[in-house]
Amino acid sequence: MDPKKVEKLKWGRAALFSLSLSLIMTFLLSSTSSAESEYEKWRKEELGQFQEFKDKRDKAFTAHLKKQWEEFRIFAGEKAYEKPKPKKIPVARKKSPQEEKPFAGKIVKVIPLPRPIPAKKTISVVEPLPLQKKPTVKIKPLPDIEPDITKEPKSVKKPELATEPLLVAPEQKKPLPLPITAKGEKLELDFYGTKLSFRYDPSLKASLGGRIDAKAISSFWETLSKADFDGMLEQLRRYKQELKLNDWGYHLLTHRTGEGIYGKRNKNEVNLFAWFILSKANYDTKVGYNDNEIFILSPSRNSIYGVSFLKLDGKKYYAISFDGKKTSMGSLYTYKGKYPGSSDLMDYGIYEMPEVAGKVIARDLKFQYRGKTYIVPVKYNKMMPEYFEYYPQTEFEVYFNASVSPEAGYSLVEGLRPIIEGKTEGEAVNIIIRFVQTAFEYKTDDSQFGREKYLLPDETLFYPYSDCEDRSILFAYLVDKLVGLEVVGLHYPGHMATAVRFNSDIKGDWVRYKGKKYIVTDPTYINADIGTAMPQFKNVMPKIIPIGKRA
Repeated sequence: MDPKKVEKLKWGRAALFSLSLSLIMTFLLSSTSSAESEYEKWRKEELGQFQEFKDKRDKAFTAHLKKQWEEFRIFAGEKAYEKPKPKKIPVARKKSPQEEKPFAGKIVKVIPLPRPIPAKKTISVVEPLPLQKKPTVKIKPLPDIEPDITKEPKSVKKPELATEPLLVAPEQKKPLPLPITAKGEKLELDFYGTKLSFRYDPSLKASLGGRIDAKAISSFWETLSKADFDGMLEQLRRYKQELKLNDWGYHLLTHRTGEGIYGKRNKNEVNLFAWFILSKANYDTKVGYNDNEIFILSPSRNSIYGVSFLKLDGKKYYAISFDGKKTSMGSLYTYKGKYPGSSDLMDYGIYEMPEVAGKVIARDLKFQYRGKTYIVPVKYNKMMPEYFEYYPQTEFEVYFNASVSPEAGYSLVEGLRPIIEGKTEGEAVNIIIRFVQTAFEYKTDDSQFGREKYLLPDETLFYPYSDCEDRSILFAYLVDKLVGLEVVGLHYPGHMATAVRFNSDIKGDWVRYKGKKYIVTDPTYINADIGTAMPQFKNVMPKIIPIGKRA
């Protein structure tokens, strides 16, 4: 065939292929564009329906707030102790060197703790966007139903206590999640030594207009419900996760954020903001008011002591304070029912310590044992006592099973380890109890704080004084981590002590719990060896407080 004809034929085929490919690409692009258009249309419809549902829910709740307020009687806070604690504690007779005989039994081998990793001083979960751009906020679809403001909350499973021991290799630090996007005003917050950054919609800052009544409160809710609160909820949720906050910590963070937006002086607006956010975060939360003040009212999975409460819907709603101040309340106005979906109860269990930055303080503790003086150097994070300063006074089980900060836990174990290592378990526990009995000054909570306050080990290292439950909590932690023996709390009328289950045959006062024998150990009865109960409680049957393994 003529080469020129062959060349023309090749070019013709190429042109035909190119035209066909062009037509196919045009069709595909048209189809893709159409598909994207259909997706965007569907997406907007879905978001619109969800927003409409949210609007209906808030509209119904706003209408409910305008007319459902009633006056309720306020009950005074309950007491954990039946009798007051002793102002002075007894001192056992010191044994002569001839009388002091080491306890026999299994030799103790202490596993050293991993060194604590300092908490980050600055955390940001926010990637700011220019104000003209829309924030990217993930919205979890809700069922398209009418709001039910009287529906009873579902039962919530209580988190199990931590069972992993502290004496293990440190976990690998998980990488921080990618920052979320948000727009609006910038807020810098110092949360117990850790710098946090927020972006928030200015519409979240509403005003009571100088009034405290149902109309003003319902208008406040209505204003905030029309703002872009989803971004704020997501930022708070992520900070709760990053800082390892329990429900109290989240409550604190929400309140501090409200103070950052409204100012600390505007307490009523701050409480209303916290109420709005907590309700949107699915916590069963109400507000109540009298002539001068608005209070946050929250039910709890745990019993709360020393805090006024009202009874409603079969639950106790506690008027939790963030500054420790008690306000005389004969009655409060609040509403029946609740915001749809707000069914979670506050859980004051301390399953892990918050990861907040702060200044590490060193302190030397001195005690004597069998004629020899020992000095135990300890450290603690100064922010921990501040964080727990006004922690609601709750069940003893919470404190006995609470976690301890890495700084305090590491220094206590490392300080006492060389003193007890190589000793029998009885001798080791006797050294620990003498340390707790005599390295701290005794004073009741009422004398030191003007109120009942139970101290976690971090706080016992910080405050100049401690009393019986504080020492029992610290002692139980040390026995668990240093010797690995089971401990229970002994709650007497007006007193707290502990008891230890030994593998060896230890003589002395004892109690039985679940078929097991526990030897009485009283960290407050100065100079008393293990197996020695205070004289006034030798024939008193205490309430047993179970203690699990702690992280």
